[in-house]
Amino acid sequence: MADVVKLPEEEYSLLISLQTRWNELTKRYGELHYQKKTVDAELQMTDTSLDELDSERFELVKRLQDKYGVGQVNLATGEFIPDAPLSE
Repeated sequence: MADVVKLPEEEYSLLISLQTRWNELTKRYGELHYQKKTVDAELQMTDTSLDELDSERFELVKRLQDKYGVGQVNLATGEFIPDAPLSE
């Protein structure tokens, strides 16, 4: 069996420092990955909500166009402003 060799303090300290930094970084990586997972889930829920809101908006625009024709609504006053007909 080979003899055990004690490393010089400088080499031993360097190994301990590297291991400590490795542990800190891998821990931080895990924390960031977990945060990303949470953000990804929130983004997915927000995407779904935006899709639903867009559908509601489309349906309202369609109802308003069916009722009042093509035009715009002044959101500050609630007034409908019909588009001018295109001249030929």
